[in-house]
Amino acid sequence: MKLKGGGLVLIFFLSGFFYCLIGVASGLVNINTAGLEELDSLPGIGASKAAAIIEYRTLNGNFQRKEDIMSVSGIGQATYDGLKDLIMVLGDDAPAETPEIEICGNRMIEGLEECDDGNTAGGDGCNSICKLEAKAEEVEDESATQSTSTPIVASREYHLGDIVINEFVSDPADDDVEWIELYNNTNLAVDLSGWTIEDGGGAKTMLTGTIGNSGTNRYFIMEKPKGSLNNSGDLIVLRFQGKLIDSVAYGKWNGGMNNAEVAEDPFSIARKIDGYNTFVNSNDFSLTVKPTKKGANTIVLKDLAEDEVSASDRANYDYSESIIISEIFSNPAGDDTKEEFIELYNDSERDVDLSEWRLGDESSRKYTITKNKDDAAFSTIIKAKGYWAIKRPLTKIALNNSSDAVFLYQPFLDKALDAVRYEKTFENQSYNHIGKNSYAWSETVTYGKTNVIKTVNHAPLVSFDFPTEVDSGKPVLFDSSDTADEDGDQLSFFWDFGDGATNTLAIAEHTYFREGAFTVSLKVDDGKTEAKKEKIIKISKLQQETINRQQVASGDWDIIINEIMPNPLGDDGEEEWIELYNNGGTVINMLDWSIDDMEGGSKPYIFKNEFLLEAGKYFLLERLESKLALNNSDDAVRLFSPNGEIVDEVSYAKTAEGEAYARGANDKWFWTTVPTPEEENIIKTGDSKMTAEIAGVVVKGASLKYSKEKALTDFASTTLEKLKEMEVGDKVRVSGTVAVLPGILGAQYFYIVGLPAGQAGSPGIQVYSYKKDFPKFKIGDYVEVKGEIAESGGERRIKTALAEDMRIIEHQDAPVPLVETCDRIEEEHVGRLVSVTGDIVDRKSATVFLDDGTGEIKAYIKNTTGIVLADIKEGEKLQLTGIVGQTSAGIRLLPRGPEDVVKQNTDVSGESVVLGEVASSDNWELAARDKKLEMFKYLLVGCLGFLAVMGGALYKLKRG
Repeated sequence: MKLKGGGLVLIFFLSGFFYCLIGVASGLVNINTAGLEELDSLPGIGASKAAAIIEYRTLNGNFQRKEDIMSVSGIGQATYDGLKDLIMVLGDDAPAETPEIEICGNRMIEGLEECDDGNTAGGDGCNSICKLEAKAEEVEDESATQSTSTPIVASREYHLGDIVINEFVSDPADDDVEWIELYNNTNLAVDLSGWTIEDGGGAKTMLTGTIGNSGTNRYFIMEKPKGSLNNSGDLIVLRFQGKLIDSVAYGKWNGGMNNAEVAEDPFSIARKIDGYNTFVNSNDFSLTVKPTKKGANTIVLKDLAEDEVSASDRANYDYSESIIISEIFSNPAGDDTKEEFIELYNDSERDVDLSEWRLGDESSRKYTITKNKDDAAFSTIIKAKGYWAIKRPLTKIALNNSSDAVFLYQPFLDKALDAVRYEKTFENQSYNHIGKNSYAWSETVTYGKTNVIKTVNHAPLVSFDFPTEVDSGKPVLFDSSDTADEDGDQLSFFWDFGDGATNTLAIAEHTYFREGAFTVSLKVDDGKTEAKKEKIIKISKLQQETINRQQVASGDWDIIINEIMPNPLGDDGEEEWIELYNNGGTVINMLDWSIDDMEGGSKPYIFKNEFLLEAGKYFLLERLESKLALNNSDDAVRLFSPNGEIVDEVSYAKTAEGEAYARGANDKWFWTTVPTPEEENIIKTGDSKMTAEIAGVVVKGASLKYSKEKALTDFASTTLEKLKEMEVGDKVRVSGTVAVLPGILGAQYFYIVGLPAGQAGSPGIQVYSYKKDFPKFKIGDYVEVKGEIAESGGERRIKTALAEDMRIIEHQDAPVPLVETCDRIEEEHVGRLVSVTGDIVDRKSATVFLDDGTGEIKAYIKNTTGIVLADIKEGEKLQLTGIVGQTSAGIRLLPRGPEDVVKQNTDVSGESVVLGEVASSDNWELAARDKKLEMFKYLLVGCLGFLAVMGGALYKLKRG
């Protein structure tokens, strides 16, 4: 049948539109066929999520829609939104009319392709049109080529673990080279054309030859891989045509978790059994002192007994016990490669010959001291009571600026005579021996000379937060916990709130009683230098009914003395206090009220400023503020109204250390072993040293609604998951694993998370004790806690009253952090242990800002954690782990110690790279992603333009 013009145009239109769409799709990543490397290149998808995608589609079949990728664990809406324009879905389950797009060089075997190694070059097993070459050409590295007479399979599908990395030497002897051994787990010989070995830095070695399926032919040795294997830790990856087949991480690579060990010269790391593979490197591999190149692995553990020295060595070399490491210069102001040095000191009365002595660091690199033929002035002799120093150009030992160790070995011994470790560095300062096992940083560097200790003091870095607009009469919390001191000095604080009031606490509370703008200043002193910072706070008028001295001249008052602490466990001058309580239903203005002790005692304390005590609220008057000194025997506390009337009074004859005198039922007073400042009284007399009830005490004032039975109410058993459903004030009993010890993030609290095994991401909560009376916890202890749900700064906590409220059940594994992205950390994460990885984009005092590409999170470094702030620099890539906390200023991450701050910027040599610099390969990947997206946009616009033109043509034909 002959088509009319309109029909021809329609066919042309549909064909053009179809191929236009194919053009658009060709710039995208097919998530049903993409390999690990291509998936890894997508934004928000790292190596672990790429592997999860492959595992998901292997178990569940191809993705039907792009949105289905969110079914993969770890990929949510935010991640999907960032990559949805870069992916497509094509594969076995796609509609039949969808053609397969064949593109040679994209690492995907498509259409009639026999192979695809990611390029269109020949000579590497896959030619320029993606056909298998009859025989791979020889590569430059002949050590990577072997052959066997066993029949081989050139082209087939390979899976994880078919061929494994079986053994390797990363730190060979001086007369040897690095080598990697492969093992064939299949029953067929394999042509290694198209196979590659890569290290953690991306250096790739092409393999040729074959690996057999029996006897010693099952083993394949590759020597001198391109790049170099890092002695302290690295990654080795085996791929076939870009597909991951096996990988081994060892040493410190990527934090070191579940990695294989490190083998020092000349030992190897080998699978415990040839081909043995549980996909957990720490379980599969072991160090062996007997490398078995191209042979069955033999695990011989290193003998840990002390080295023995032969009589001839003793005679030929000096084994003095008096040489120590005296000075380490790891972070010079100039070129580290030229100026770093290690200095030794001879503490004996004789000269010592250092020939064949060795120096080393944590990377396992060692330098042997020998006479330098090229430098006649170089001597191996260290004079009696003298110094001997050597710089990095000779030792080739690169000392890390963050933390490292230096080891000193006597001739031919593997046990160090001396070892010095440093945890932080200061630019252009050296680490000096100052006494037995003691070292200190000094700004005076003394190469080969007597150590001189000279340090400079750094001023405190003042930082504080508070709400900028507050109603008058409302208490305001002024938080200076972000203030830090680089030298770790003890700090003192002085607040001036701008209305005549001051305070000396690090975290202070103050109430303004008149409206206006006030300048708040904080001075911080480290004992040598003072620093100051100012901010403005705006106070608005509070519209609230109050009772003041003008309204009521006399009558019944609702303010009562509720509890006193005359004989605290600590310093009486700091820990004594008096608690008042508003037992009525109206706010009371405390201006001109006063408190004193017994008649003729201390000078009365007068409320000289307006202070609104709300109904049902407590007020704690501490001795530091009142200057009222309560006697430990025969004293009283009296409360006076503004007109001088005694409103309330309580007296006592004796006290017991640590016990509070508290109002109980029927206005009776009791000595209790459970002080409750600013909280409902708990009367516990069973273990009181005082009489259970003091009879004959006259108590004036209104009756306090107190229930002893309520204090003894049973605690409701619940779980950490269900705590969020409960109310503040509920009394609960809950169990969890200790994630943060008391005294690390706060003196009066610690954190528990998860179930006994400490599952990643399980909920957590802060546990608080006013008395700081905690059991001797360890991280990983599974504990039961009972107490009252409270809230501080927007964060929930369990408030305990007694030491017995915290009970260790057993010791479990340490909690596992939840690996998260910044954009997903919200209020529901508060109390959880999480880990994020990203770039440090800013640091203000002790607050660090980390951006992982999905968003930004604020991390606060507390002095008590031992984390060195100076080591965290803008531009670094860090993995931060910690508890998610909450204050009035918002959510923040709280690392617990140095182990929670892991630097990610290291190259394959183990030395620090230039932080903040992007590798050329990373630039290429970023550019490639941008180009794909731009190409997609241009093609899509072109398609729409094509549709418009062809639609117009059809319309004209129909009208004609």
